[in-house]
Amino acid sequence: KSRRNISYVRTTLDHIGPHSSFIELTTSENKYQVKKVYDSRALLPKEVIATPVLQSFQGWRVTFDKDVCVPNEMRLMDFSIPQNNATQFMYVLPTTKNEALIEMTRFDRTVLPEELARQHLKNYLRAMGCDYKINHIERGVIPMSQHGKNHHRDARVISVGSRAGKIKSTTGYAFKSMFEHAQELVQD
Repeated sequence: KSRRNISYVRTTLDHIGPHSSFIELTTSENKYQVKKVYDSRALLPKEVIATPVLQSFQGWRVTFDKDVCVPNEMRLMDFSIPQNNATQFMYVLPTTKNEALIEMTRFDRTVLPEELARQHLKNYLRAMGCDYKINHIERGVIPMSQHGKNHHRDARVISVGSRAGKIKSTTGYAFKSMFEHAQELVQD
């Protein structure tokens, strides 16, 4: 929905500069003057409060050659895979009877090596007993922290999302906490 007082700009933000009557946003193409900023950028290494545990993952969106999934049943945190001196698990999120996202997740101070993830995913899929085609691969790393804080000195620049510490460090789940935080911000 379009609003007169909201602009959507897709660019790289280089700097947030508070001034007495506005916040200046400097991008690679332009400068903007705004009254308030909601900052959801990933934390810079110097902004991390403690050495975080990382949630790293690799997921494959696959199509199976036969119906092996129950679309409304998911498998979360299947710890039956080797742990490799970390905490690792698989999950299966079906979208149809023969399509699903199969994802390996690791909680550790080190990032899940791509080749290790690939091997565990292949073994897990092999155990399902059917052929499959990989349609999409996703990878990511999310720092887990219980240290939520605003990383800005100006109250007009508000941290949101993972920058505000809204990821549950024990599970990596964030939606409920981020939703509640957004509701609080709307009330202010």
